Amino acid sequence: DKIVLMGTVRSNQFTGVGSDSQAVPFSIQLDDCNSNVSESVGISFSGIANEEDLQVLAINGGTDAAQGIGLALFDADNQLLAVNADPVEYAPLSKGINTLSFFAKYRLVEKFLRPGIANATADFTLVYQ
Repeated sequence: DKIVLMGTVRSNQFTGVGSDSQAVPFSIQLDDCNSNVSESVGISFSGIANEEDLQVLAINGGTDAAQGIGLALFDADNQLLAVNADPVEYAPLSKGINTLSFFAKYRLVEKFLRPGIANATADFTLVYQ
């Protein structure tokens, strides 16, 4: 399991629908890689997509859940990684440990935001070439 702590985000960070909060970096470490077996790896994230913006994750429901936002995932170059999509880029693998870097940002998906708990859940799949 990988937990990304997003911290507290103030509503004034959003400038309108489609705007994002500050980025929170996270990484996934791959151990014991062998470039003789696979030369590169791609990653895809899957989960429940937000109904207003299918490219981002929905916030987990509940009575105290935030509304009007989703969780967007980005690669190390700050390019959006749409959820439930195939990998768009592959990173070269080297022997041993490889670290894949990403960013998570809350995205305003509706005009009105209701504050609350804003947890989201994603699975990731590694695709080797």
